Amino acid sequence: MAKYVKAPDSFIYVKDKDGKTHQVTERAFNVVYSGKGYTRLDAVETSETDENETVTDYFTLSREELKKITNDKLKAFLDREELDYPSSANKDDLIAIILGEENDGSL
Repeated sequence: MAKYVKAPDSFIYVKDKDGKTHQVTERAFNVVYSGKGYTRLDAVETSETDENETVTDYFTLSREELKKITNDKLKAFLDREELDYPSSANKDDLIAIILGEENDGSL
């Protein structure tokens, strides 16, 4: 019986119908995303204005990693994912939204 072992480098980049780029596992692409119209990208595409804009999925990062990212990039990610945040949100508020943490009333 064959044993499936997920390799840590088995992530690929795919593009949805709206042109957004996502990082998914190759198996997830084969099982789910290819049937939903996503297309596989052979090379990571980058935006001319911000080279990290299309390649980073902040949902997969830890709090410590997110703290190293500028507020503007965090807000751009939330905008791209169509998640609302108050204009007065500070870095901790933005990180809490990305991590899906409960609102403590400060937002």
